[in-house]
Amino acid sequence: MSDYDDLLTDDQGWLRSFSASLRILPKIEQLTVHLPCGSLRGGTFYGPQGCPCAPTEPWPGCDVSRITDLCQVCARGTAGSVTRWSYLGCLHCRAVEHALQAWLGIRVLPLGRHSLMNGVGRRVASGPSTDADTDAFCQSFNALGLSWSRLREWGDAEVQRLASVAAFDVEEVPLDQWQRAFPVSAPASVDAYERFLQTKLPTQVVAP
Repeated sequence: MSDYDDLLTDDQGWLRSFSASLRILPKIEQLTVHLPCGSLRGGTFYGPQGCPCAPTEPWPGCDVSRITDLCQVCARGTAGSVTRWSYLGCLHCRAVEHALQAWLGIRVLPLGRHSLMNGVGRRVASGPSTDADTDAFCQSFNALGLSWSRLREWGDAEVQRLASVAAFDVEEVPLDQWQRAFPVSAPASVDAYERFLQTKLPTQVVAP
């Protein structure tokens, strides 16, 4: 029994029951990597999570009907959530991105799902914007869209590359089996960044 359970008295049986239900939520998720499209799909406590090959109904109250996805950089870790304010990269790839930003002073890959997370937005509280402001925003947003598309294409290709390495002869691979075959790690994220950028990263970024 946990310390939290010790705090629940007998007349809080409903809270104990709710606490127990929370513990089993992760077990309800049965996500698999659907190799034809490279997406995660399966059952979640929100409902079925689909993929481009088999879309599902939107989840009420969620910005995005996906509880998690493979990282779009390394295709090993997971990223994302049901909110628009989630990331497209796993923790290790985000650490590489942060290190690169600190070194270069610019964003390298657009790992935020929302444009504001990637530094692209418009100020509306400071008064009417000029034509120049509008043009600058449109150019930045269009460039961000292209970067998102390139990142998505890279992530899809990375799933296929890894699947060919493991020589999977099935269409769907359980997520836990995928991550046993391709463990999440800082070196794997550095390797993915180097191949994406087609250059070796400096020691300031690679060093822990």
